[in-house]
Amino acid sequence: MYFAYGRFLVKSKKRLFSSPILHLQYGPVVEEIHQQFRGMVVLDPDKPDKQAFEDYNLVSSDAEINDLL
Repeated sequence: MYFAYGRFLVKSKKRLFSSPILHLQYGPVVEEIHQQFRGMVVLDPDKPDKQAFEDYNLVSSDAEINDLL
């Protein structure tokens, strides 16, 4: 997310998202995402939830974001 944000900002001069990016011990994290997944040791890639599919579809349908990624 950090790199996608940077690439989008440089190319479009706009923010990709409004959630702040935090500097933590192991690198930058997006605060909203960090809060959602804090404490989770393993994410199950075989069972993405409905929100993950909606997020993927939203990003995939935006040509400008898709080109940047």
